[in-house]
Amino acid sequence: MDGRAFRTNVNRGQVVLRRSALIVLVTQLASSLLLVSSLEHLVNPFRFLDGVLQYDLISFNAARWIASILPMLTLVVGTSVLVPSLRRSGLLLAGVLGVLFTSVQLTAVIRELNITCGCFDPFRSSEVSWGSVLLPLTLAIGSWCGFFMESHADENQTQT
Repeated sequence: MDGRAFRTNVNRGQVVLRRSALIVLVTQLASSLLLVSSLEHLVNPFRFLDGVLQYDLISFNAARWIASILPMLTLVVGTSVLVPSLRRSGLLLAGVLGVLFTSVQLTAVIRELNITCGCFDPFRSSEVSWGSVLLPLTLAIGSWCGFFMESHADENQTQT
């Protein structure tokens, strides 16, 4: 074995290690955001229902359904991101939820609605604004990146 082959394998190992660390960081971030959000909504279901209604996007009956299902779905997705065998599908669903949350907040900002949302921070409620849109957008982008990195890591493992 010559020196170049050894350096290539070492460099490949460093890239895999960096990618693994990045995947862990992304999954921890996505899981934290989703779990905090779900627990806040599970503890205060009527407050969450009121928040869903304030966006003025769906009927009362649909809002009741969303307010009862979404916190549990968010909890399941946030937990699945932490389970290695479910990570890819969890990241995919977290990305979908991130896009959904970003879209809903964007509609409120564009329509200039005054909605107080403590969606991702149960200790501090703030008005939905361009700044508040960054958190679910970060969730979406991070989850999609984690999903594609995880997919790429799976392809590399099957090739070796």
